[in-house]
Amino acid sequence: MDLSGVDPAAGEVQAVAAQKNYDYAGEALGLAVRFVLTLAVELLIALPFGYLKRSHLRVLLITNLATQLALNLALNLTAYYSGSLAMWVFYPLFELAVFIVEAVVFRLAFKPQAGKGHPVLYAFVANAASYALGLWLGNLVPALF
Repeated sequence: MDLSGVDPAAGEVQAVAAQKNYDYAGEALGLAVRFVLTLAVELLIALPFGYLKRSHLRVLLITNLATQLALNLALNLTAYYSGSLAMWVFYPLFELAVFIVEAVVFRLAFKPQAGKGHPVLYAFVANAASYALGLWLGNLVPALF
């Protein structure tokens, strides 16, 4: 609402027009940036774990796309219906759910092999790193989140 022409001291009732103006393009751009950053962190961590074969990359890409969409939808709906404080309360719980989903998918898709890190450990380290990066970037560039 634009209240620039309203004078509360005038003592009269004035009409105020409200206009919906959700920034869909900005939200889509933020989602894309968050996805790319998450994928970059998780691929960087996949390197020492030995999960950069083509078959691994496909699973990492599809799984991260699904979990990032679900996470962002859950966060947006929580913020919309319950406010931003509730979103910050539920954010760690949603991230825990993402870790569990990814750990199960990676455990099923990536068979533990000698000399490589365990898929569940990879899921934990990758999600902890992307969560920490998200918290840091969220404070640094709030418009992205």
